[in-house]
Amino acid sequence: MASEDLSFTLDSFEGPLDLLLSLISKNKINIYDIPISLIFEQYMEYIVRMQKMDLEVAGEFIDMASRLMLIKSKMLLPKQVVDGKEVDPRTPLVDALLEYRRAKENAKVLGTRFSEFSGRYTKEPDEVGIDRTFVIDHEAALLTKAFDRIAMRRKEMAMAEGTQSRKNLETILHKKITPVSEKLFFVLRYLLKQGETSFEELMLTSESRSDMIASFMAVLQLIRAGRISITREENEDIYLMVNRKAYTA
Repeated sequence: MASEDLSFTLDSFEGPLDLLLSLISKNKINIYDIPISLIFEQYMEYIVRMQKMDLEVAGEFIDMASRLMLIKSKMLLPKQVVDGKEVDPRTPLVDALLEYRRAKENAKVLGTRFSEFSGRYTKEPDEVGIDRTFVIDHEAALLTKAFDRIAMRRKEMAMAEGTQSRKNLETILHKKITPVSEKLFFVLRYLLKQGETSFEELMLTSESRSDMIASFMAVLQLIRAGRISITREENEDIYLMVNRKAYTA
């Protein structure tokens, strides 16, 4: 390629490898099969132009010129074979160019990120309190555990009062099954009147085990329907409250 066809900005290359990559790109050359004679000729034209413009030629550019000349001379010699494989004198240069190109591409990415984020300020993360709102998957298991604990406590209270035998007899003689639908309205009215109420307090309003079970099932249905919400305090007490958003939506 004639020297007049070359058009470089002389101060745009950061080093000899940068210049070589530019020549390879300009000539659309396969980096793994560099025609050393052509590249060396164009490289030296660039050095000469720098000297003609009285620009200081860095030592690294002169060193690369000598390396290219050495590679060019080796290319004229018979191919050297080591361990049955031909040794290509261009290999060290190709490896250096590939490594430099990767570094340059990474620097470009980092430069873009620096331009985007360098003017930003960070702050220490805010301390977020523990969210004790129940997750749906946990509600049934935790409420069931609480229900069993309350039922046991109710039984112990009744036995302590000496009324358990009488209640058992009354249950047999006057067994009444409380419908869940009835308890749905009772639970909602109770919570609207009392506000936030503990699950235990609500359960202890029940007059019988059937009543307790119906109340328990009503609570589960109202939670699934999004009508009431539940939270748990640090002492593991469970509290119920009406989800008023569900009624204003």
